[in-house]
Amino acid sequence: MDTELLKVELTKLGISLLLGSILGFEREYNNKPAGFRTIALICIGATTFTLMSMHISSSSPDRIAANIVTGIGFIGAGVIFKSGANVYGLTTSATIWVAAAIGMAVGAGEYIFAAAVTVLSLTILSLFEYLQFTIDAIHKRRLYFITFDGHTYDSQIEVELIKYHLKYKKLKEKRAKDETTCEYEIFGKQKNLDIFNEFLLDNQHIKAFEY
Repeated sequence: MDTELLKVELTKLGISLLLGSILGFEREYNNKPAGFRTIALICIGATTFTLMSMHISSSSPDRIAANIVTGIGFIGAGVIFKSGANVYGLTTSATIWVAAAIGMAVGAGEYIFAAAVTVLSLTILSLFEYLQFTIDAIHKRRLYFITFDGHTYDSQIEVELIKYHLKYKKLKEKRAKDETTCEYEIFGKQKNLDIFNEFLLDNQHIKAFEY
């Protein structure tokens, strides 16, 4: 390999490492599954594949690069997990996808574009988080499982939901000999949900609840 070309490609790897590390630092700082090292490796890996695709098939460099998009999906899927009604890891999975795109951009020599994508990604991951919290505070969705004495106390629960300006859907009802468990999908402001939780905690008819 030509010395000058080698220097250019090593520079690309260095830039890719820097941008990937910046993006990975944000994930590591927030204790996410794919952190500092993972994102940095994905970024330089995508750069390497892009560079190799140019060397192996200069007439059609998109052949290997196109498969990066497919392959990175397997890594991204590995950080997504479901707990109850909640799904976690989607943002980290999207970050992995973007890191691969940044690496490909660096490999193609689009340094300013790659840097701009990194800045935009950090903006979304940090500043937009506060916007997300604000939206959640105004309109939050929770899935409740409430167990109570007897078989008729759900009507009182629904009265309280209306009282606290909470919208709800009753999804399931499971009856045992002397108790009932109802599954509710509840929507509303965070503060109203907190008040509803206090009602459930202080009520002697409520045996247990979770969300």
